Amino acid sequence: MNKASISRISSSARTFSWPGAVPCSQVAGALALDVKEKNRPLGLLALFIAFLLVVNTSFARDSERPGVPSGIKVSNRSATSITVHWERSKDNVAVVEYRVIVRNLNSADKPADQVIVVSENSPEFNSGSVVLNNLVALASYEVDVIARDAAGNSSDDRSVGRRANTVRFVMGDRTDDDMRSYIFGHSLVHHTLGDSPEVQNIPYWLYELSRLGGHEFSVDGQFGFLPDQELPPWYQWSFTNAKSAWNESFAKSDYDNVIITAANFIQKWQRPNGDYLDTSLTARFSRIYQYIRSTVVRLFDEKFRPTLFYAYMTTSVEIESLRILDYVRTEEPGINFYIYENWPGFEGDYPFPATADTFKLYNEYVIGEFHDWWVEMQDVMNEARPGARVMLIPVGSIISKAFIDMPGLATLTMDELYDDSAPHGKASMYFLASLVFYMALYEERPPADYLVPDTIPVQIQKDYAAIVDLIWHELAAFNYPDGSSRVWPR
Repeated sequence: MNKASISRISSSARTFSWPGAVPCSQVAGALALDVKEKNRPLGLLALFIAFLLVVNTSFARDSERPGVPSGIKVSNRSATSITVHWERSKDNVAVVEYRVIVRNLNSADKPADQVIVVSENSPEFNSGSVVLNNLVALASYEVDVIARDAAGNSSDDRSVGRRANTVRFVMGDRTDDDMRSYIFGHSLVHHTLGDSPEVQNIPYWLYELSRLGGHEFSVDGQFGFLPDQELPPWYQWSFTNAKSAWNESFAKSDYDNVIITAANFIQKWQRPNGDYLDTSLTARFSRIYQYIRSTVVRLFDEKFRPTLFYAYMTTSVEIESLRILDYVRTEEPGINFYIYENWPGFEGDYPFPATADTFKLYNEYVIGEFHDWWVEMQDVMNEARPGARVMLIPVGSIISKAFIDMPGLATLTMDELYDDSAPHGKASMYFLASLVFYMALYEERPPADYLVPDTIPVQIQKDYAAIVDLIWHELAAFNYPDGSSRVWPR
């Protein structure tokens, strides 16, 4: 560093001062530049430290986010008001306000969220609570609580897997004719990554049919294959029309039924109880390899999420289904419990996009071996829990039967039915599935005067009445050997 540079730093340092601060003699001497030569290294070091302090003080900024408010709950519920409570957040400096965001989930016009700012000078800040007034009776609400500090850092920037800072509730008592469903599902129930996700799901169409049929339908659910389904469950889904039924907790939500579904690609290699269908030497070595590979990876990274193949090797569809069944029956004794039979992917003998011939072979497989697997799943669950009536909604096999038996539907193209080889469905597949769901859950035909919208292929619109007849007759004939229904809890 030359003398000119030292002079510039020294001049800048002289112009900066801390209130009440007195520089030490070494710093003062260094600034004066008249210290003895033997003190020059110490003086330069002190000057450098002082310079760093100036830069740090001038440019440092609080960048740490406050903790996420937790323990969100409600009390003092009336027809139009409720009190929301939360546990105060921690911050490296201080939280200066909470923002309470109130969202009406049932409003058709989707109004802007109401934001209530609870500042550090208000009594609500110290109590960690706020009273919400003028709420709509019977509406479902979602409330988020977000903490902010003086630097503008917000807790909502943190990753919260189960949204610990959120609570859902319903205002007032609902009518007795509500149908409230909770679904442990995946993308063959709710396809959020499609081109039109608002209509590429079963609940959307089930709500539309229910509304015209004079029913109030509300639904909640969460994503995950059976080994990954979390308990207690939570409200992960939302739809543009169907209402949420969640009311603080699963037990308080008073669901009428619970619906589960397994992965759609395990039926060729594993039975519901865990036994393997393919016992060839090649298949055995393949399973052992996958098991060892996943285990080794986990040893090096405890946060590694096991592959689904690994998960099903260490458990079974039966074990995971009973885990869910036992939980929901503890929370809601006597609740109706359904298995949703979905449709398989295109692979092996059934490439995608399918030709007319391979699509016929695919549908024959769905009606045959694929459907038999789900029947076995229902049987093993009922054998394990004879006191719990487990029903089966045979969606995949009935839709495939319609594709084979109804000539008009044979004109439908792959692009009108599926997004990919998985196969995630277009709106048409979820609409057809919702027809089976409606008749299974309500034990009645859907409205005959329902006008199928143009978002559904024209041929399905034309054949709506015939499709309904086919589904109804298939469900009526889906019985145990003694004649009792496999789908209707009569």
